[in-house]
Amino acid sequence: MRYLIYTYVDRRTGVPITDAPAPHGPVMPAVPGLTFGFALESRYPTDAPVFYGVAPDDASLDVPGAVREVTAEEYQAAHEAELAARAELAAAREAEARARMTVSRFQARAALLQAGLLDRVEALMADAETPALARLAWREAVEFRRTSPTVQAMAGALGWDEAQIDALFRAAGEIEA
Repeated sequence: MRYLIYTYVDRRTGVPITDAPAPHGPVMPAVPGLTFGFALESRYPTDAPVFYGVAPDDASLDVPGAVREVTAEEYQAAHEAELAARAELAAAREAEARARMTVSRFQARAALLQAGLLDRVEALMADAETPALARLAWREAVEFRRTSPTVQAMAGALGWDEAQIDALFRAAGEIEA
């Protein structure tokens, strides 16, 4: 088994897209038995995607688009790094989405009511042990942001995890007055 890095070539001319655009459409290089492994999708969008794949031991890699051969260890390390980069990007997108989550006071209370949690949150917010700023925000806020300190403190006091808070905000966002 041979491990390699490759990119697309033009369907008609066979020129790698790293050298020129592919006006006739991109295709995999003409490496006999080439099997796609993974792409460096964490780098998208890009003009020249980078792919990793495998080919039989007797396959010639001296073709346009075949960038270079790598060892099995390099292939595995690149795959693990790509998966980590994708996970990091997904986490960043999730954090950005959370930062944009905002619901009205009515939506927040209605979602808590529908989830059977409104009385519990009301009791928490009436408790003298709850920070005064959180109690004030609960009484006076026009809207609630997913990443606000009040929401985080409330969730922590109730033992909610991030997925539960996200689900509650999504449900609240669906409620119309």
